Amino acid sequence: MPLPRSVRPLLLKPFFGRKWNSMEQRDHWLASDGLRVVYIEISGVSASLAARLRMRFDDCRAAAPGLIPSRTAILELLSLITEDSRVA
Repeated sequence: MPLPRSVRPLLLKPFFGRKWNSMEQRDHWLASDGLRVVYIEISGVSASLAARLRMRFDDCRAAAPGLIPSRTAILELLSLITEDSRVA
């Protein structure tokens, strides 16, 4: 995955960042624990759903600092969010 030179040094230590691309309707998540790097691209969601996903994940990170996102965790959170929307 091509990264700007300015980002590469950040990945040598614990790092977590996200960036929403409004033109493509995609949320890009990048995380590192200093040894491994995780990149997740979330597409096919609205900006409001991406924002709710971020808030849910931030709640999880508050309970477990240093939590690295995973495909499974993101899918579980999306499932919870969409289920909550149907119930409300």
